[in-house]
Amino acid sequence: MALAAVPAVMLSFCAGAAAQCTPTTPPKACNDVVGIGVDENGREVHGPNETGQFTGRDGACYAYEHRGFHGDRYTLGRKKMAKYVGGKFNDKISSFRVSPGCKIVAWEHRDQKGEEITFNSDAEYVGDAWNDRISSFACRCPQ
Repeated sequence: MALAAVPAVMLSFCAGAAAQCTPTTPPKACNDVVGIGVDENGREVHGPNETGQFTGRDGACYAYEHRGFHGDRYTLGRKKMAKYVGGKFNDKISSFRVSPGCKIVAWEHRDQKGEEITFNSDAEYVGDAWNDRISSFACRCPQ
């Protein structure tokens, strides 16, 4: 597994495998990019409960390449922010899974710039206005 630096506050890695990610795909059995995000103060945050699989209990948020939670998946832990989702996911996100009590705030440009939208629950499809338009997002959860 190779680590590739992504601008300043973000590292990404791919667990390369042939399978596409679905809500029931086991961890590391699909093309999952795990984001190491930053907290509100810009410090890197590494969560102990990031499984790479949506459980609804780990407080993580997941972005998918295609509608219906299909395609490659980008995992972002609770209270983390992806200032830029990287070339693989830039303007390619079509659906989100959101752990209960959490919400996703997404922006059209990197570094939380441009228009923004909030998803308070799963979005099987982000809608025509936001499909393939998102470049940064945050997973906001209480405590």
